[in-house]
Amino acid sequence: MGHIEMSPGLGRAQAIPYGLRASLSAVLLLSVCTSATANITVSPQSVQRKQSLTLVVQVDNCTKTSDPHAFDTTDAVRKAPPISLSGSGIELSWGSAVSTGCTLSVPAQVTESAAFEDKVLIAYNKDKTEVLGTAKLQIIDIQSGPIPPGLAPQVDIIWNVLSDVGCKDQFGTRVSRHYYCLEVQIGNNSGYALLISGLGFMRHLPGLDYKEATSTYAQIRSVLQRDQVISGRNLTLRGLQGAGAVVAGFAPFARNPFERNRMILWSSIMGGVLAGAWDSFAKDRTVLQMTNLDDSALRDGKIIPNNSPVKFTVFADRDSVKPLLAGPTCIAEYYGGLLDQELARVQADLTLATGLGWDELKRMKLERERDRLRESKASLMRAGGQASAQDRRCAEGRIPVKGGGKLHFLGRPQSLRENDLIAVRQALGSLVIVGDQIEYKQRLRVDSSATVSEVTPLPQIAGVVDGIVPSQGGEPLDVKLSGRWLTGATVLSPDCQKCYETAKVNSTGTEITLKGFKVPDDYVQSVVTLQVATAGKMAEFIIPVKLHAPVVNVVAPAEVIIVPDAENKGVGITATGAYLSGSTFSGKITDTTSATVKEWVFDEKHLRIASPTSAEMVVDLTARESRANSKVSIVVTKGSESTKEVMVILRPPALTVLQVADNHMPKAGDAAMDLSLIGAGFYGVTVTSSNCVTCFKADAVKTSPDGKMLTLEKFSVPTSFAGQGVDLTITAGGMTAKYTIKIGTK
Repeated sequence: MGHIEMSPGLGRAQAIPYGLRASLSAVLLLSVCTSATANITVSPQSVQRKQSLTLVVQVDNCTKTSDPHAFDTTDAVRKAPPISLSGSGIELSWGSAVSTGCTLSVPAQVTESAAFEDKVLIAYNKDKTEVLGTAKLQIIDIQSGPIPPGLAPQVDIIWNVLSDVGCKDQFGTRVSRHYYCLEVQIGNNSGYALLISGLGFMRHLPGLDYKEATSTYAQIRSVLQRDQVISGRNLTLRGLQGAGAVVAGFAPFARNPFERNRMILWSSIMGGVLAGAWDSFAKDRTVLQMTNLDDSALRDGKIIPNNSPVKFTVFADRDSVKPLLAGPTCIAEYYGGLLDQELARVQADLTLATGLGWDELKRMKLERERDRLRESKASLMRAGGQASAQDRRCAEGRIPVKGGGKLHFLGRPQSLRENDLIAVRQALGSLVIVGDQIEYKQRLRVDSSATVSEVTPLPQIAGVVDGIVPSQGGEPLDVKLSGRWLTGATVLSPDCQKCYETAKVNSTGTEITLKGFKVPDDYVQSVVTLQVATAGKMAEFIIPVKLHAPVVNVVAPAEVIIVPDAENKGVGITATGAYLSGSTFSGKITDTTSATVKEWVFDEKHLRIASPTSAEMVVDLTARESRANSKVSIVVTKGSESTKEVMVILRPPALTVLQVADNHMPKAGDAAMDLSLIGAGFYGVTVTSSNCVTCFKADAVKTSPDGKMLTLEKFSVPTSFAGQGVDLTITAGGMTAKYTIKIGTK
């Protein structure tokens, strides 16, 4: 798979226990071994703080109790312990010790403050005149995990450089332009969890070796955040929107309405039409690119479990390896220039040391450093060969680029072999996971229980496990939400705070269990909104709710008589049942005589919710011009389910004609006039005359909203009717009334 290069002094690659620095290699588990002259075996060979155990010491080659090298009896060893331990931290309970001669068992307790060190155990014979042997007993921080049989503890790696196109597709043009995208896979078979805070590269040059770290997650994310504001796509979009706003701002200063309207039109075209078209044509991909970065990039503090491979992406700055992609002579001149600067500094320090009379040891150290730099410079020059005039410019940091460094105002100048992946891989060097060791003082303390400061990603919920849909008023159940990055999450619901008892996250941070999830009877929404928060970051998720179909019982007489009054309140109908909250009440009026249907939806004027299980509806029939013998159908709808229709037959009051308004008596031969009749039940009436068809027109009959007045428009009587009467037949809702209008003479 590859190899991981470690720092000098650490030898081959070894895994570092979680919570410890790689440089503290002394804390790694060492195999427990006995001394060269030991003839005893101790079990267990390593213990941890606060551990309770039984320490077993066995004498090798012991065959019987009478053996002179055996332990004494149980009573004897309880009174005079034959074992001693160096230092403190392990307490032995000799009052419960058991001896079989060749084997001694004694309960032990490791204290909480025991030091992580090797204890020396010494065992004596019966007479305590001879040392049976010695062994080491370790107090360690953590126990090692299993590794495959026959495989030595190791960490392996494989990595490759993504092409410019592949990097651009995943993380955007700007990231690909300034960074190399490196896919890294690390396999951990060390026996311990491996904590990686970052990767780097070891570069080997003639006379010069150095390490360089990869770029951080926060740095790459900031590049994408900049693209959200300053990319060509977003600048164009904001430019169009801004141009539209500027043109609209100058419209009031136009010389005439024609110019003002034209400026407003151009403002709408630029700020609306063109900006919208550009937004649809060139989509903003930075959000998707940030999601790719969150999914694959190495964050600060990656933990690789034992016996597990992990794959992630790291980023290397292109400018850091650009000098190494030039020709060998340019490389030699470039690093030769750096060595010249360092050599000048050392020479200045050496001159100062000589002038000030520094001690001989300091001057000798500076002289050795000067000689090393001179030798490194000579090695570089020999490796680079004869330098040309252009190569000598490399010593000043001017590396040759494509196109001679011109016409790069839209990007960055690239070196000649910057897209040659093999050359890039050679220039990057060997991948390392451990940096240079530093000298630390006693005031710096290693805390094995310290938390990892890893960047917390935004929690994500994928869905409800098994597709469970809670029902309104149903029995409590456990709802499980699957997702990722849910460790330490808290769950709140702004809509239904009492819908569940507790929210528990599993150990892997991939599932949340909402215990006792129940939707109350009076909850009327079709979804429950959940807010999942981790370390100040929050995501919302919606759980669908199956609403109960409303159970309706309409309380109303089978036949309602409309009694006209001045207020015209209409007809009251009460609906009772269950699960009515959040329902929609609609209805229709059907005229039984003509099959005419008028549909409507009750608004606040016609509906009053008395409680979650009842509602009172007011059907304003007069306002809807209903007729006698009409049927009212009421439909209660909730979600996608509807109740059956409830029929109520509505009848107006009895049809009655009392008198002509104001006791007016029309005269034969008078001009046409409006004649009004006073009575009741004038709803949807028809009026005919058996003896004077020409006295009025059938379509010129009007009624008042309260049904108490009927008007015959343009009523006129021929002169032949003088002293007689006009017979009227009035019909409404299957009821008929007859009335005769008396006619006077001139």
